[in-house]
Amino acid sequence: MFPADNGKRKDGAFKASSFLLQWLKSIKNHTILYLVATLIGILAGSFDALFGIILLALSRIRNQNPLSFIPWLPIAGLGIVYFYRKWGKNSQQGMALIFSAGHGENPEIPKRLVPFAILSTWATHLFGGSAGREGVAVQIGGTIGHTLGSFLITSAHSKTLLITGMAAGFGGLFQTPLAATFFALEIFVPGKIEYASLIPALIAAYTASFTTRFLGLEKFVFPLDPFPGFTAPAMLYLLLAGIIFALAGLLFSQALVVMKSKLAGWVPNPYSRIFIGGAATSSCSC
Repeated sequence: MFPADNGKRKDGAFKASSFLLQWLKSIKNHTILYLVATLIGILAGSFDALFGIILLALSRIRNQNPLSFIPWLPIAGLGIVYFYRKWGKNSQQGMALIFSAGHGENPEIPKRLVPFAILSTWATHLFGGSAGREGVAVQIGGTIGHTLGSFLITSAHSKTLLITGMAAGFGGLFQTPLAATFFALEIFVPGKIEYASLIPALIAAYTASFTTRFLGLEKFVFPLDPFPGFTAPAMLYLLLAGIIFALAGLLFSQALVVMKSKLAGWVPNPYSRIFIGGAATSSCSC
């Protein structure tokens, strides 16, 4: 009987020690993950600040001298296409590379994606073209997160750090860390939240937002009229506005896909295509 009791005690002690070791390992792994998320936030915030501060300066210069820059948009477009085709390699795919890595289809995101996205967006804004800054921010953060993940963390956390980087990039540029976090958590599969990435994404987004404020990036603010309150008519208007915005976004995205396909068929040469598009945009802006 006593030997059996000793065996049970040893077995119980072994299970307890095994559980403790697993718990300590989990704490260690999570601590490393959160430290890497903080580093991603600092790096993404620093790049966002550089990108955003210069972008605002270039936009002010263009607004003060529109006729000195906007007519040259087609030439700037030719330069951007040449720049990408000569040295960009697959970085011209842009956000498609981020999605491909997130879905596990392509494990590589070229580091040159960041400077190419930044420089082409600066040039586009300076000469009066239309280029969203949010895509650049996500590419900056996603590339940083993916690159650090490949160096510092096991492949099991690669998607988590990609999402973490995307949240940092978006949150740093617009200084909206909470919105950026949930944007990044569900971007790969609409309606599905990557809860395992929640805390690292929050840490990185808030760190990036703090970093850009510290470095002097002006927050993009759009003044709104005072909110009328949570009345029934106000809620109805908001619901109706949400439906209209969703339909407009759906129509725009589908039209964009169709127009890209049609234009590629009508004008297969990318230099001709960008020149015609730039000339049309420039003519409408002058």
